[in-house]
Parts: sequence; C-alpha cells; structure tokens
Amino acid sequence: MKIILIILLIFISSCSTNENSKKSPCDVDARKFCSQVTPGDGRLGDCMAEHKNEISKECSVHIQNEFALHDEKFGPAMTACTSEHMNYCADVKKYSARRLNCMKKIYLSNPEKLSNQCRSEFSKIIGIVPPVFD
Repeated sequence: MKIILIILLIFISSCSTNENSKKSPCDVDARKFCSQVTPGDGRLGDCMAEHKNEISKECSVHIQNEFALHDEKFGPAMTACTSEHMNYCADVKKYSARRLNCMKKIYLSNPEKLSNQCRSEFSKIIGIVPPVFD
C-alpha cells in the first residue's frame, strides 16, 4: 500500500512541473505503461502499481527514496491523526495527498475536531501539504 501512495505523489509532482524542471526517473515508465490513463483520483498510481514488477530499476529506487522522504515528513502526523482520518476522511480514497488535504481542511476550518496530539503534529506540516490536482 505504501508504494502506491508514493507512486501517486511522484505523479502528482511530475504532472505539476514545467518543461524546464528535472524529469522524474518514472516518466518513461509512466508513458510506457499508463499513457492511456486519464490523470486524477489516483488512476496513475493504480496503473503504475499494476506494473510494479515491470518498472525500471531507476524508477523503483526513486519510489523508495520518495517514500522515505514522505514518511519522514508526514509519518508522525499521519500516525497521530489515525482516528481522525477514519472519522472525517473515510470517504477519501486512500492516497496520502488526498488524505492530507482532507485533514488540512479540517485543521483549518474545525481544529476542535482534532485531538491535541493530531493538532500538534499537523501544525508542523500544514505549510508543506501538497495540493491535489484532478
């Protein structure tokens, strides 16, 4: 499941970069295996996960590195807010960027719904929660 979350995050960031920015090591694999997939709602992540045994070593390494960075940045808040995810974001597809944005909306509009520990951890990442594009 974790690899699917990272794949989605990679493609969200890849889709939002401009032509002058550095290409992702997964761009070739995405075009090769998922060129017919319409981006949004986790479809690229699902497609890449279906081909996880076929993607290049460079892409696999990139995904592992991205996962480590993601876990370092967002892991404590995601862990501290587990019950809040279940209570307020259960209808959100289980991809990190979407869950983080769901929690961000609650944090900004109804922080009293969050436990003290969740609020404390989420306050540390509020400025770096990635946007979601459909």
